Amino acid sequence: MTYLCVNIVFKVRSVEGSIYLKEILKPLFDWYVGNFNFSDNLIANSIVTSVIGLFAFVLAYRFVGWIYQNGFIESRNGGSIIHWIVRVIIFVILYYVAKFTAFVGNFILSIPYWGWVSVLILCVAYAMIYFLKRLIQKHQVRHS
Repeated sequence: MTYLCVNIVFKVRSVEGSIYLKEILKPLFDWYVGNFNFSDNLIANSIVTSVIGLFAFVLAYRFVGWIYQNGFIESRNGGSIIHWIVRVIIFVILYYVAKFTAFVGNFILSIPYWGWVSVLILCVAYAMIYFLKRLIQKHQVRHS
Protein backbone atom coordinates (compact mmCIF):
# COMPACT_ATOMS: atom_id res chain seq x y z
CA MET A 1 0.00 0.00 0.00
CA THR A 2 1.32 3.42 -0.95
CA TYR A 3 0.82 6.41 1.31
CA LEU A 4 0.91 9.82 -0.37
CA CYS A 5 1.79 13.10 1.26
CA VAL A 6 1.72 16.43 -0.54
CA ASN A 7 4.73 18.69 -0.18
CA ILE A 8 4.44 22.52 -0.04
CA VAL A 9 6.00 22.86 -3.52
CA PHE A 10 3.29 20.63 -5.05
CA LYS A 11 5.56 17.65 -5.54
CA VAL A 12 3.83 14.47 -4.53
CA ARG A 13 5.96 11.79 -2.95
CA SER A 14 5.21 8.21 -2.25
CA VAL A 15 7.01 5.44 -0.48
CA GLU A 16 8.19 4.00 -3.81
CA GLY A 17 9.57 7.27 -5.20
CA SER A 18 8.56 10.57 -6.75
CA ILE A 19 5.36 11.02 -8.76
CA TYR A 20 5.08 14.09 -10.94
CA LEU A 21 1.93 16.15 -11.09
CA LYS A 22 1.36 15.05 -14.70
CA GLU A 23 0.63 11.57 -13.42
CA ILE A 24 -2.10 12.98 -11.19
CA LEU A 25 -3.51 15.80 -13.32
CA LYS A 26 -3.62 13.97 -16.69
CA PRO A 27 -6.08 11.29 -15.51
CA LEU A 28 -8.24 14.04 -13.98
CA PHE A 29 -8.17 15.94 -17.27
CA ASP A 30 -8.96 12.78 -19.25
CA TRP A 31 -11.80 11.93 -16.91
CA TYR A 32 -13.26 15.44 -17.18
CA VAL A 33 -12.83 15.67 -20.95
CA GLY A 34 -14.18 12.16 -21.45
CA ASN A 35 -17.59 13.35 -20.30
CA PHE A 36 -17.89 15.82 -23.20
CA ASN A 37 -19.96 14.41 -26.06
CA PHE A 38 -19.88 16.40 -29.26
CA SER A 39 -22.14 14.08 -31.22
CA ASP A 40 -23.65 10.62 -31.09
CA ASN A 41 -21.10 9.39 -33.62
CA LEU A 42 -18.15 7.90 -31.74
CA ILE A 43 -15.62 8.54 -34.51
CA ALA A 44 -16.69 12.17 -35.04
CA ASN A 45 -16.68 12.72 -31.29
CA SER A 46 -13.15 11.32 -31.01
CA ILE A 47 -11.86 13.43 -33.91
CA VAL A 48 -13.40 16.67 -32.63
CA THR A 49 -12.26 16.21 -29.04
CA SER A 50 -8.76 15.24 -30.24
CA VAL A 51 -8.45 18.36 -32.39
CA ILE A 52 -9.80 20.58 -29.61
CA GLY A 53 -7.45 18.87 -27.14
CA LEU A 54 -4.49 19.50 -29.45
CA PHE A 55 -5.33 23.20 -29.76
CA ALA A 56 -5.82 23.44 -25.98
CA PHE A 57 -2.45 21.77 -25.39
CA VAL A 58 -0.58 24.07 -27.80
CA LEU A 59 -2.20 27.24 -26.43
CA ALA A 60 -1.60 26.21 -22.80
CA TYR A 61 2.02 25.27 -23.62
CA ARG A 62 2.65 28.65 -25.24
CA PHE A 63 0.98 30.51 -22.38
CA VAL A 64 3.05 28.74 -19.72
CA GLY A 65 6.18 29.30 -21.81
CA TRP A 66 5.37 33.01 -21.92
CA ILE A 67 4.89 33.01 -18.14
CA TYR A 68 8.28 31.32 -17.67
CA GLN A 69 10.01 33.79 -20.00
CA ASN A 70 8.59 36.77 -18.15
CA GLY A 71 9.62 35.38 -14.77
CA PHE A 72 6.18 35.03 -13.20
CA ILE A 73 6.88 31.43 -12.20
CA GLU A 74 10.10 29.51 -11.74
CA SER A 75 9.12 26.06 -10.51
CA ARG A 76 8.31 23.15 -12.74
CA ASN A 77 5.35 22.11 -10.61
CA GLY A 78 3.85 25.58 -10.64
CA GLY A 79 4.09 25.61 -14.41
CA SER A 80 2.52 22.16 -14.56
CA ILE A 81 -0.46 23.19 -12.46
CA ILE A 82 -0.98 26.37 -14.48
CA HIS A 83 -0.63 24.39 -17.72
CA TRP A 84 -3.36 21.91 -16.76
CA ILE A 85 -5.70 24.63 -15.47
CA VAL A 86 -5.27 26.72 -18.62
CA ARG A 87 -5.62 23.60 -20.75
CA VAL A 88 -8.96 22.71 -19.15
CA ILE A 89 -10.28 26.27 -19.50
CA ILE A 90 -9.25 26.51 -23.16
CA PHE A 91 -10.66 23.06 -23.89
CA VAL A 92 -14.05 23.97 -22.41
CA ILE A 93 -14.19 27.28 -24.31
CA LEU A 94 -13.19 25.68 -27.63
CA TYR A 95 -15.60 22.79 -27.07
CA TYR A 96 -18.57 25.10 -26.61
CA VAL A 97 -17.51 27.26 -29.57
CA ALA A 98 -17.35 24.13 -31.73
CA LYS A 99 -20.68 22.90 -30.37
CA PHE A 100 -22.32 26.27 -31.16
CA THR A 101 -20.78 26.28 -34.64
CA ALA A 102 -22.13 22.79 -35.28
CA PHE A 103 -25.57 23.89 -34.03
CA VAL A 104 -25.60 26.88 -36.39
CA GLY A 105 -24.39 24.69 -39.27
CA ASN A 106 -27.11 22.11 -38.62
CA PHE A 107 -29.71 24.88 -38.43
CA ILE A 108 -28.57 26.34 -41.75
CA LEU A 109 -28.56 22.91 -43.38
CA SER A 110 -32.05 22.15 -42.06
CA ILE A 111 -33.58 25.07 -44.00
CA PRO A 112 -35.16 23.71 -47.20
CA TYR A 113 -34.04 24.72 -50.67
CA TRP A 114 -37.07 26.91 -51.33
CA GLY A 115 -36.32 28.88 -48.15
CA TRP A 116 -32.87 29.84 -49.45
CA VAL A 117 -34.33 30.77 -52.85
CA SER A 118 -36.88 33.01 -51.11
CA VAL A 119 -34.16 34.71 -49.07
CA LEU A 120 -32.05 35.21 -52.19
CA ILE A 121 -34.99 36.73 -54.09
CA LEU A 122 -35.71 39.10 -51.19
CA CYS A 123 -32.04 40.16 -51.02
CA VAL A 124 -31.90 40.81 -54.77
CA ALA A 125 -35.17 42.78 -54.62
CA TYR A 126 -33.87 44.85 -51.71
CA ALA A 127 -30.60 45.55 -53.52
CA MET A 128 -32.45 46.60 -56.69
CA ILE A 129 -34.71 48.98 -54.74
CA TYR A 130 -31.71 50.42 -52.87
CA PHE A 131 -29.70 51.04 -56.05
CA LEU A 132 -32.75 52.46 -57.89
CA LYS A 133 -33.35 54.94 -55.05
CA ARG A 134 -29.69 56.03 -55.17
CA LEU A 135 -29.86 56.38 -58.96
CA ILE A 136 -33.02 58.50 -58.72
CA GLN A 137 -31.46 60.68 -55.98
CA LYS A 138 -28.32 61.26 -58.06
CA HIS A 139 -30.43 62.03 -61.13
CA GLN A 140 -32.52 64.59 -59.15
CA VAL A 141 -29.37 66.25 -57.75
CA ARG A 142 -27.91 66.74 -61.24
CA HIS A 143 -31.04 68.36 -62.61
CA SER A 144 -31.61 70.69 -59.66
